[in-house]
Amino acid sequence: MTKSAYFPLSMPFTTLTFLLGIVIILRLIVASIAPLHPDEAYYWLWSKHLSWGYYDHPPMVSYWIRLGTEIMGDSALGVRLLFCLSLIPLCALVMDMARRVHGLEAQNLSALYLLSSLMILGGMLATPDAPLVLFFTLSLRMLLRLLETGDGRYWYGFAISACLCVLSKYMGLFLGIGVIAWLIFTPSQRHWLRSRDFWLAGLLFLILMTPHLLWLGENHFVSVIKQFSRLGSFDPKPAHPALFFLEQLVLLNPFLLIALILAFSQIWSQRHKIVSICLVPKTWLLLILSLPMGFVLIIQSLKGTVLANWSAPLFVPIIIALACLMTTWRTKTAYWLRPMIVSGGLLICGFGLTLMGLSQGGRPLPSPLGAGQFWPPVVTEIQEAMTANRLDTVIITDYDLMGSLQWSGLKNNSYVYAGFERDRYKWQQDEPSGPVIIVHKAHQIIPHLNCYEDVSELKHIVRNPKIRTSRLILLRARLKPNCLAKRSL
Repeated sequence: MTKSAYFPLSMPFTTLTFLLGIVIILRLIVASIAPLHPDEAYYWLWSKHLSWGYYDHPPMVSYWIRLGTEIMGDSALGVRLLFCLSLIPLCALVMDMARRVHGLEAQNLSALYLLSSLMILGGMLATPDAPLVLFFTLSLRMLLRLLETGDGRYWYGFAISACLCVLSKYMGLFLGIGVIAWLIFTPSQRHWLRSRDFWLAGLLFLILMTPHLLWLGENHFVSVIKQFSRLGSFDPKPAHPALFFLEQLVLLNPFLLIALILAFSQIWSQRHKIVSICLVPKTWLLLILSLPMGFVLIIQSLKGTVLANWSAPLFVPIIIALACLMTTWRTKTAYWLRPMIVSGGLLICGFGLTLMGLSQGGRPLPSPLGAGQFWPPVVTEIQEAMTANRLDTVIITDYDLMGSLQWSGLKNNSYVYAGFERDRYKWQQDEPSGPVIIVHKAHQIIPHLNCYEDVSELKHIVRNPKIRTSRLILLRARLKPNCLAKRSL
């Protein structure tokens, strides 16, 4: 039996296209029926009030949602449309870069590894991570072409893609640090520091970022402070980085962890070959551009506050590197590891998509979208309480509630106002006063409670009996005039 019989490294383009099409269709189906996570509903609120910046993040996620809902309406599919379709250009960019780094074989494997990674699940959700990953990958591709051709005009393409990356999420700023490190530590590329194209591209980046920078100035850099305050004081916990690495391997593809363990002896025996591959200019470029973001995430992991999705942009160079390394291992073990990684990953992704799709049903499910279940009945009970008490103003005390309740129709027949962190909702105008209904989570303290008088409990609402923190309390109260505006900024 020939080695190629174990698992073909070359694959017809039509086969890859067919597989990509199947994945896209499945994502669109699940996206259309699965309930919105509270974070998605919160970002949907942003899309109704477009701005150059928001309390939590730059504005790109709101633009993508707005465009999707303009096409498909205010539906779950409309909110997630562009996020689902972004897999098409992402896959094309990953394949192109893998081919340029290590040939056609790496191109095919990179596509298969991308489609069998759990990014397929998270990437369909309407969060800032999908545009961040796409524009981060586009930026890498621009620099790879710059390295190949020596054409300084690619700096302008990089400036545009890097701007889109930063406007998606501030993690994109670390890409700029990686570029400076690449230019400094790569002697053959230092000449770009004296290039007119390099500095004009930097100027173009600043010009494109100007609207967002002006918004930051007007709003006291609130989103930058919120995001980067996580890098402040911390209590180091050495066990957390190990857990972080394990979590990332599982998130990328659980079968990848098994494959790496089984292939460890082969990896060690070929360590010199691997080191030589890492020092190839194109591989070195991808490596050094990823290091600053990876370093920050490791530092963050010492605090134990790193969420799994934060490292999503790094999965792209990891997938490319894995595809390049797997094509160099011409042993029988390597050939049966390849189909195990791909088929196992596809199986888990299929199970995850099924679980996410079933979260629309009546049973509580342990999927990432479980937090988006059972909100319409809650809205019905709130509206019944409002009718019974002849009130039309609702004060919400948590951002999860704010997005999910309005997405489920609460605002259709009432005036909804945020009674907390008003910087999140700059579009709110006149503060209500007089009798109101307060909706808050039972396990939380009502913010600015001294702004209310004559507080009395109306009822308890249990959204999901299997989740203790899903219990809500409705209160009737009288809101003092202009009290929240003075206290919750």
